[in-house]
Amino acid sequence: MTVGGSAPAGSATAGTSLLVLGASTVVFLGSLAFAYLLPAALVAVARSGRVRSAVELDHLRRSVADARYFVGWVAALSVVAVAALLFRALASLGRAGEVVGLALGFYAMVVAARLLGRSVAG
Repeated sequence: MTVGGSAPAGSATAGTSLLVLGASTVVFLGSLAFAYLLPAALVAVARSGRVRSAVELDHLRRSVADARYFVGWVAALSVVAVAALLFRALASLGRAGEVVGLALGFYAMVVAARLLGRSVAG
């Protein structure tokens, strides 16, 4: 029920919904871009020993524009996503499932790091 044509406090209008949708999309895409560039930037720092090399566009462009890097990044993301699903299923089995799930999560992170490392080094 509206009084004087105004929406009651707490109700979302179409403009508010579009604003939240747009802002959350921008945040998601920004986070995805950061997650894509971070491994290449860390490898650049490790190779040169200088933090400045993490933001040098020539080094980053050569790494992230390579198809091997993209395939390795997607493979690592897939491994972590599958491990997260398995961890959730195992955690519902009780304490023993949680312990096995933690071991699985650790192993999945090691596999993901190896996939990312090989894709950047290649």
